[in-house]
Amino acid sequence: MLEIKVKKLNVDLPSDISIAMTVENPMMAEERLPIPYSLAFDLPMTPRNLQIFGYPNRMGAHLGDNLFKTYPCQIYFQGILIHDGTINLVSCENTIKVNFKGVDFNENLDVAMFSKDVGEVQFSGNEGIDDFEDPQSYFYSYKNWATGLAYNTNPNYIAAPIHVRTTNNEYRFYQNEIRSYYDRVTGLTYRSSLTNPPILELQKQYLNCFNPSSQNFYFKDSSNSDQAHGIIFPIFRMKYLIDKLIGSNLIESPFETTALRDILIPTFYLKNLFVTWSDPKPITSSPLGDLPAYLTLSDCLPNINANKFLQMILNLFCLTLVAHKGKFIVKENKEVFAQPVKANWTSKLQGVFNKSKQDAQYYDYGFEDPKYYSEENVTFTEVATHEAMQAKEFNLTDHDDSYSETFLITSTQEIFIKSAYYQYYIVQNVEGYELVIGYDFKGYKKPKAKTESGEKNKFNAKSDIKQLYLSPAVYWNSLNDDPLAKKFWIVPKWDPENVQDISVRNVRQTYLSLLVYAGNRTVSGKEYPFLSPYGNANISLSWDGNDGLIARYHKDFKNWIEKARLKGSGVFLLTALELNRLSITDKVHLDGRNFYIEKLQYTIRRDRIDPVVADLIEV
Repeated sequence: MLEIKVKKLNVDLPSDISIAMTVENPMMAEERLPIPYSLAFDLPMTPRNLQIFGYPNRMGAHLGDNLFKTYPCQIYFQGILIHDGTINLVSCENTIKVNFKGVDFNENLDVAMFSKDVGEVQFSGNEGIDDFEDPQSYFYSYKNWATGLAYNTNPNYIAAPIHVRTTNNEYRFYQNEIRSYYDRVTGLTYRSSLTNPPILELQKQYLNCFNPSSQNFYFKDSSNSDQAHGIIFPIFRMKYLIDKLIGSNLIESPFETTALRDILIPTFYLKNLFVTWSDPKPITSSPLGDLPAYLTLSDCLPNINANKFLQMILNLFCLTLVAHKGKFIVKENKEVFAQPVKANWTSKLQGVFNKSKQDAQYYDYGFEDPKYYSEENVTFTEVATHEAMQAKEFNLTDHDDSYSETFLITSTQEIFIKSAYYQYYIVQNVEGYELVIGYDFKGYKKPKAKTESGEKNKFNAKSDIKQLYLSPAVYWNSLNDDPLAKKFWIVPKWDPENVQDISVRNVRQTYLSLLVYAGNRTVSGKEYPFLSPYGNANISLSWDGNDGLIARYHKDFKNWIEKARLKGSGVFLLTALELNRLSITDKVHLDGRNFYIEKLQYTIRRDRIDPVVADLIEV
């Protein structure tokens, strides 16, 4: 017999109730998300039902929309759970009209990521003590929190240096502008070039500027008179965000136990971001004076729909989010292909199986809009690594000479123009020249075009994730490093849409980027945490190659898409227990061939379950 429980209580059912169910396989959908379905039905206005739904027939019971909220709901047949979802009151007239939702997932996440609660960090300490070394100041708490985020030890998010393209991209310490001032003591007029000091540039040019000398994100000068801290933009573990978005109903996923644990989501926005030279403060979400100071982590998240974020991750790694008995499981498609047949439906078929075919499709994969180098007839100097490009010597014969050379980094297929020139400066009437070295990323070497079949329709497996790149960049050990002895390391680099000013570039991005923690690197005998947009020893974010995304995650699914397959539909007699044990991604056997389920449709009545109409497609 049919039972419907709302808030764990059985509701009274009409004798002629019929509930039409539809379940679709999300692996067959481009979004790879559970496909929502809902159904409406009427319940009699019995005392029991009225009590369960808060007496919606009484005018005084309605306070705003309090009676129209969603409740947990389970559908049983012969004591066996068939569906787990939610139910809500629609209206109350002669009957109680309700709506059952078998998958409430998509609606809950049809909002921007930054509107979801992903946690908060509090910083203990007093306001008014602007000192990163004073334990009484919340500056000190912020510094310690940030230090703990380096080197991949925090289970939820980390911090590591990301360079930012700015108008001072090759980093000139001395500006072109020269100011004059009169010294009353000496009676002389001095001319000096304006400067771009590290205390300002480490905030402008970096997300999470790291100090390899002190092994944290804190900087000071040799006299301890000035201090500054890199602005911390949390870099989230993919698992942490997905757990926060889906919630406790996610009972199984590969994000913790496989190489996917290393996938990180960088952020490029902070709600209250500002840059100050004279009085650098930690950037938090709390209004000035609020104690304890705090950072609301959602204040860093992009302006991307939460559903869209999940779709992008699932598509990139060929995963599927499956709803089953009110819970969610993230499955690797390759595991679905490897699993054995779950049931033999040959004897279950009622009548004929109506056969058709699914044509082979072209598997169109890659990043949607990569930046390819477009110049022709250019001779590249090929080097294996960025360090080799950096070490390539050049010679400037005089202060008017300049240097430019185009490099291809064979390990990443990045193309750079390395340049150098002398910048004139003057300090208190003493003239000099600053050597300025630049590394301008021009794009990737365009790969050979993939062979396409003009007769095949395309299956869209492309990702609109926008990747960063690796580049040499200047770094500092203190606020008074010698400006004429610049030091370079290799870090990921972000090109914002607007490079003019930090306040202008500080907008929630509408795209997603990925990084992986790739271990520690060393500069001048000191380590720093290193992130890569291309991969580490455990996982590659490149599409092709022996350990690329296609070989590691997409291969089985791609091969399946690229072959013609038998498909069809039929009517099958399945029991309540068989429906209970069935997962929509299961394989079934029929007349000597194996199939995946595309869609199931059936009607549950008070005393029976009608035969199931199933759409199947060959394995």
